[in-house]
Amino acid sequence: MSSYSFIANYCGSESCVTSVCITPDGARIISGSEFGCLRIQDAYRLSDIGYLKESHSQSITCACISPDGNRLVSGSIDATMKVWNLVDFSLIKTLEGHGAGVSAVCISPDGSQIISGSDKADIFIWDMSILEVLTKMKQSSKVTCLCMSPDGSQLVSGSNDKMVYMWDMSTQSIIATLAGHTACIFSVCVSLDGTRILSGSQTINIWDSKTFALVTTLEGHDLSVCSVCVSPDGHRIISASDDASIKIRDINDYSMITSLTGHVNAIRSVCVSPDGTRIISGSDDGTIKIWGSM
Repeated sequence: MSSYSFIANYCGSESCVTSVCITPDGARIISGSEFGCLRIQDAYRLSDIGYLKESHSQSITCACISPDGNRLVSGSIDATMKVWNLVDFSLIKTLEGHGAGVSAVCISPDGSQIISGSDKADIFIWDMSILEVLTKMKQSSKVTCLCMSPDGSQLVSGSNDKMVYMWDMSTQSIIATLAGHTACIFSVCVSLDGTRILSGSQTINIWDSKTFALVTTLEGHDLSVCSVCVSPDGHRIISASDDASIKIRDINDYSMITSLTGHVNAIRSVCVSPDGTRIISGSDDGTIKIWGSM
């Protein structure tokens, strides 16, 4: 696939779209909104399936789907996380304990653990089977984003103190602090081969995952980078920004492949379908857009 173009638009959101994710089979898109609603859509028929009942009382900040596609974890500024059954769309449990807004969630590659971060700078590790806290960790400032390495051995966290933190999951301790950004970190991810860490702020920084050295800095967006991810084949970097654009770059030489425009307000979240043929973006303009490969 050489490029992407706009193919569909989901309208009708009652507020800003703050989070988008797609199930591992690529069949359903789940989005979170500023009004605390979780919306489910058919990714092929481009139609609404419905809403998850008993959603959050305040804005949803993050959502993540388990590797088997059976569970969804959502986080909100209402200081709770909710775990959902994606088979029958029922609420399994509401998780409390952070005592502040839940700003980030991710799930371990084997699906056994949930990792959550909060505005109080704490990070909790939860057992997915019993939905209880196993470990509590803390960084120096608000947790803004989280991502685990493909092998589950390391955790990457971003903060509003401009730092990226690397954690050893076996010891639950910080093993490196990556300094180089000049503003809040909004998004982090790890390349599929585990060799590179990507962090989005005013720019995108690429770090070596072994030496933790800064490899390069990618510019191109006019405003903050809110979301960054890597395509399932590991060949592309996809970033979304407050400037309402999506940039696609080659992960090997970091060259710009294309820029996607169409949203009229900041893009808060972006993800890629498992087969790599579609990019899904959610924006403050209240829409979800689907971009297809050419």
